[in-house]
Amino acid sequence: MAVAHDTTAEADAAQIAALRAMGPQRRLKVGMALSDTARELVIAGVRRRGGDRTPEQTRRETLRILLGDDLFREAWPEEGPPAR
Repeated sequence: MAVAHDTTAEADAAQIAALRAMGPQRRLKVGMALSDTARELVIAGVRRRGGDRTPEQTRRETLRILLGDDLFREAWPEEGPPAR
């Protein structure tokens, strides 16, 4: 398994050991919290880049980033190209 570029091998090993020591429910809870944090960061970035977007435009742009352009266009073909 590759070590992340922003950490040392020792820190990576310690993180893996900590995750392995957790039960499956705790690992799921940690993963879900990380996912929520990532989503909030995306939303904050969308808001920062487009301060004049409506809440619906912010939601759609967030979904486009999270899903990727192809899947987003499959779900919302009427949206056209990304509104970066």
